[in-house]
Amino acid sequence: MKTRVVKLENLAQAKREISAVGSHQIAVDLMAPKAVNRALKIAGLRPVAANIIKQQMLSIGGEVATAHGALDQSIDFTDLLIFGTLKQLTLLIEKLKLQQFGLPEISEEIANALNNYDRTLAPLSLGKATLGVGRRTYI
Repeated sequence: MKTRVVKLENLAQAKREISAVGSHQIAVDLMAPKAVNRALKIAGLRPVAANIIKQQMLSIGGEVATAHGALDQSIDFTDLLIFGTLKQLTLLIEKLKLQQFGLPEISEEIANALNNYDRTLAPLSLGKATLGVGRRTYI
């Protein structure tokens, strides 16, 4: 028996690892979003919005860190750190679309941030050369 930590950075990697243990494809598709974690930072939210986001994430098993004064609204603005799996963050996005206090717009920002983070950049063609963006440094 051998135990090791496996760092799963994206859905494709999670699907490969889950498939490698012999899981059925349906199970792979269901489990992969639960295997990838993300931490998101949102700056300058009103405490009422921050508290709703925190409640929603806690209700689905995630976590949110806010400034100390956000709970009693003794501060005007707070930054947030949201911690969750891709599955939890997808659920959060859907929940925030139904809220007020600017939360539908924040749900779009969260979705865009996640999509941009996981996006694979297309190779850059320069004359006869093709450069793989993000794979190495070119000078």
